[in-house]
Amino acid sequence: MRINDIYIFYQNELKTVSIRQRVKGVQNLPEAVSSAINALQAYAEASGALLAGMPFCCYYNQDMSDLDVEFGFPVDRVLPANGDI
Repeated sequence: MRINDIYIFYQNELKTVSIRQRVKGVQNLPEAVSSAINALQAYAEASGALLAGMPFCCYYNQDMSDLDVEFGFPVDRVLPANGDI
């Protein structure tokens, strides 16, 4: 029995702006997301860059008491690093 077909899609490289951080406890994740998204939007706006897509989140571990996560946006150009960004 076959449930789904598997496809491979190739996507061009994206330029992104992101913040990677540790979040102590999954209960603190909503605040971390909000803070990171606001900081990234402000940085992109101050740099004259355009957000080029939906925000994303990458999880680098599964320890719910000490999450290693990255929040970001695709942008229209390469931006220089700035602090945690």
